[in-house]
Amino acid sequence: MGLLEDIRELDLFGQMITAQPEGLVIVSDSAAQPLIEQELRLAADARQGMLPLVTTPADAPALASASMIVVASLDAEAALHREVVAAAPGGTRVLRLWRDLYVNNVANLSATGRPGAAELFREMPPVDNAELAALRCYAVVCTPRSGSTMLVDMMRQLGSCGTPREHLRHGVLSLVEHTDFDFQHWMHAVLANGATSNGVFGTKIISNFLSRAEKLHRRGHNVLPPAALAPRVIRLRRRDRVAQALSQYVAMESRVFFERDQAKREQRARFLAGLEYDFDALNYVYQTALNTEGRVDSILEGFSGPRMGLDYEDLLENPTAELTRVLEFLDLEVPKGFVAPQPTTAKLDDSKILALHERFSRDLADRKRPSRPKSAPTPGPYQAADEDIVDYQYLRLPGVPFRWRGPAPQSFEAGRYFCTLGAAQTLGRFCSRPFATLVSRSVEIPVLNLGYSGAGPRFYLDHRPIFGLVNSAAFAIVQVMSGRSEGNSLMRCDSGRNLVTWLPTGEECFTEQAFRYLLEDYDHQTVNRVVAETRANWLGHMIQLLDAIAVPTILLWISEREPKYEPQLGGKLYELLGAFPHLVDDEMMEELSPHADATVMAVSSRGVPHKLVSRTTGLPTTVRYPNGEYRGEDRSYPSPEMHEDAAAALLPVVRQMVS
Repeated sequence: MGLLEDIRELDLFGQMITAQPEGLVIVSDSAAQPLIEQELRLAADARQGMLPLVTTPADAPALASASMIVVASLDAEAALHREVVAAAPGGTRVLRLWRDLYVNNVANLSATGRPGAAELFREMPPVDNAELAALRCYAVVCTPRSGSTMLVDMMRQLGSCGTPREHLRHGVLSLVEHTDFDFQHWMHAVLANGATSNGVFGTKIISNFLSRAEKLHRRGHNVLPPAALAPRVIRLRRRDRVAQALSQYVAMESRVFFERDQAKREQRARFLAGLEYDFDALNYVYQTALNTEGRVDSILEGFSGPRMGLDYEDLLENPTAELTRVLEFLDLEVPKGFVAPQPTTAKLDDSKILALHERFSRDLADRKRPSRPKSAPTPGPYQAADEDIVDYQYLRLPGVPFRWRGPAPQSFEAGRYFCTLGAAQTLGRFCSRPFATLVSRSVEIPVLNLGYSGAGPRFYLDHRPIFGLVNSAAFAIVQVMSGRSEGNSLMRCDSGRNLVTWLPTGEECFTEQAFRYLLEDYDHQTVNRVVAETRANWLGHMIQLLDAIAVPTILLWISEREPKYEPQLGGKLYELLGAFPHLVDDEMMEELSPHADATVMAVSSRGVPHKLVSRTTGLPTTVRYPNGEYRGEDRSYPSPEMHEDAAAALLPVVRQMVS
């Protein structure tokens, strides 16, 4: 999600419209102004409210007439605030959109459970650091649909366990990632406003926010590690993983997470009435839930504070006993004759869910991972053509489409393997030991090779089940894939690979052919525009891909060329696209690299051309290419020596990462 989409969950702009004082002026820089105006207009239309004036720091008359000023910037709020304070008349209050209004909003949410428009423009009282240091802080850490809403609701009712709610969400994490937001100031406000009078603060951290915070911290963003927010952890789990997966699937598909009113109950009932059994869909959610649990445990391995385990089923069966354990864990007094309060949320169950649970559990037990006969390789990309040269050992993975190069790790236990994503270079066409295998053998960690023929970043983004496996790995190596595996205004790329529809005629063809048509039929201005569109789409999708991976990432450039090159429009295809990775240059790499934990350059032409040899006879052989030509040597894919060079470049970074 984008920054403003994430912020919308707290309705910040809607509350600004509702509570704005007379004479409010919003001052923004040029980058933020159109976005701020858009959000305010949407909020004003929804609430039939008046739009405040949005202007720039140079508008002296507006500053002079303002009763209150709010400065808004995406990347320089502090600097803009100083500039406007210096320019505004003395006595005019100048607030900051993120540091003041957003934090006021979150602080009120922390205290009351709901945003407060009336508190939006308040002056935040100074934080007493000594009081903060004395707080007893804890976090309920869990995956979705594990009973956390019920647990923290009961804990809030006790009145002595703080007011545990979700604080660490996409809004604050997006601010940290995209602006100069002061995370520590936000954290202090949350702590100061969320503690009960006995000095106890509680929060709830769901796995996806935990992973994102850990990733941002690892990449050097201004965010404290999640453990700093709460030295004590209550690790909530659900023993019945099938029930958890079913609950999550139904909630996601029906968009009903809690039956808070009759309309939601009816919406969920309608969904269940039409729900048909789909093993693959349920199994994807189930496997993802298992992997996510492992990812949470992996992050908490570095956590040294006190930790308590609690199972949802035990809480349901004996809430008084489990909440007594919680109070004792937090060093809080257990009242004499203590009885747990009744939860305000009901467990969602019915006969349809129970029937699905029984059927899925049975099918899950019956289904075994298919084995591939050694004498007959399973068909997959290139296998039929390359059979005499290399056996790719293709196999299927549970809950994931397509066939992938084997062998796969014996276990998908979180953190016990690493994975590689990329195109045929990562797959290792014509190579019995691609860089993934070489790295795996060197560090003695199994690898899951998710390289796929012609893949671009959209290929992975369009097949989300893959991320269940990727985000349970110890780390991921992501190849810089070809820029040609993208769409543009003249080519539709539905596959996320190097196959497109040439829109002027509707012909389906490889991207190389489509770019030939572009060079033959269009002027230089159009060619430049289409190349720019393709590059922008590729860069956006590569960034999305890296940001979707929660585990540490290594961005790998494997090529015969350095990134710097300039597309030539002289009519020759290779001069336009450049050598692999096609269309990608140094400026794109500069923008992409910060989204990975490390970038490795493996520039080599050693062993090119690669002489093809039969794996059965050891003699020279040939392979038939799609154009019908037989060749005895290959210049299109990295040679075995290039894979060795890539592995050698990767190993120092990998060893540092796994240490």
